[in-house]
Amino acid sequence: MKDQTMFHISTRHRKVLMGFPRRAFLVLTFVIWVEPPVLGRAEAEEATVASVTPITRQVLQLNRPVGRIFAGTSEALLAFDYELSEFQLIDAATGAIADTQKTEGAPLNLTTYYVGQNKWEFLYTQKNDDPSRKRFSLGILMSKKRNYFTSINVLDNIPDTFLSPSAKYIFGISKGGMDIITWDRSFVTNNRVYNIGGLRDRIDKFAKLYPYDLIVFRDSNYMLAITPHEHMASLLNVRDGYPEDTVYVEELSVGDPAHYSSFSPDMALGGAGTVVIANGEAEVLTVMSVIPGNIPQIDRPLQISLRSLSALTTGNRKVLVAANHSLSVILVGTVGSNELAVFRKVGGALEELKPVELNFPIIDIAVLPRSLRSSDNEIFVFLGDDKRTLQIEPDIAALIEPRPIEAHDPAEQAFPSNQVDRDSVARLQRALTTLGFSVGVIDGMPGRVTTAAVRAFQFKGGLKVTGVLDQETREALNNAVSQLTPADRSYVLSP
Repeated sequence: MKDQTMFHISTRHRKVLMGFPRRAFLVLTFVIWVEPPVLGRAEAEEATVASVTPITRQVLQLNRPVGRIFAGTSEALLAFDYELSEFQLIDAATGAIADTQKTEGAPLNLTTYYVGQNKWEFLYTQKNDDPSRKRFSLGILMSKKRNYFTSINVLDNIPDTFLSPSAKYIFGISKGGMDIITWDRSFVTNNRVYNIGGLRDRIDKFAKLYPYDLIVFRDSNYMLAITPHEHMASLLNVRDGYPEDTVYVEELSVGDPAHYSSFSPDMALGGAGTVVIANGEAEVLTVMSVIPGNIPQIDRPLQISLRSLSALTTGNRKVLVAANHSLSVILVGTVGSNELAVFRKVGGALEELKPVELNFPIIDIAVLPRSLRSSDNEIFVFLGDDKRTLQIEPDIAALIEPRPIEAHDPAEQAFPSNQVDRDSVARLQRALTTLGFSVGVIDGMPGRVTTAAVRAFQFKGGLKVTGVLDQETREALNNAVSQLTPADRSYVLSP
């Protein structure tokens, strides 16, 4: 029997989404060890008025172990202490526990959203320990600025038939407000009904697809639905439950949810229409994007092998994935390892960079949302396997060994001959990608996508379309590369 999923949308108080932060950068400075204090509510409110402490690269030691870390505000991290059943709001600059909030159960998942005027909301589902309550409930935790929680609402409106509920905001589906969609993120549920609702009505419909993951992308009508156990991704029309566009994605299937991990940049701002998926079983990284428009469409998925991640070869399939909003840095690791494979999206292709090693094994990664101030970039936070150590990285690109930008003789040819060794093919792939022709993966391996890109280049240039790097095509490519900027030429010509 096929896996099936149930949807339920509930309406909450209206919020108006205001403003979008702009990207900027912080510079990494030094590594320090801090024993974090605990701030009281009054101290936290006073700290709000005080000048903001710059967030620098550092390693922090927590007073108590935490089991999970989540994206918080642009300056504070959310952690959950399973022993105390409480959320902790941790200042990313000092490691201070600015505030705590008790819960009635353990969070199954959590998503951060910016709701305007420096206010952040954390939407989560939890499994309740109290037998007198429903099995699952929906929590909405609010934080003003960075220093303290202001309120928490718990709604007992998740159907008892759900096995693993998850929830996301839907920006703008209601006039002037936001709705919440909850669904059963389970591979084995037998539910066959969507509960589609708005401010005024709720309609039960038969399920038309059974997603495991739903990605928001700043469009109140659609969400990107990922169905790994059926090798599919679809554009879900939120209003009526129909899939508008569906693509088959090879190597997306996974049997154990722990071997699947996804990350969607800018989720706190409503999503950017991009999701990065790590599949520990298939050992493949997938990047999917939505092309905006009156009728959005799913762009061709990009995939690259994860076989260079040595932990996977030992059978450690529990993957972690995180990325910055430009996808210039994509990190993939495994729970309990200090090794991180590094990738980036360049034009219409994925490229693997040199891996990095942290100073300790990690069990979780969180990426804080971009700040509303123009001086901040996303902040990456890594939780060590001792559950007490946090590594703060305000400029993740500084961890990555950059490709050197070198001066090249303008007469230097990118393709002096028709060599087909791996370095030459990788150079061809970088050239085509830089010129706007997608090759899918920059890996030095010739394949049908690279051949198609060569054919597209030949067709656009009025050459004979063969897909072969013949002399005429090499001359045209050399001429096109010679007209690139020095930085782009250095990227193409680099070894």
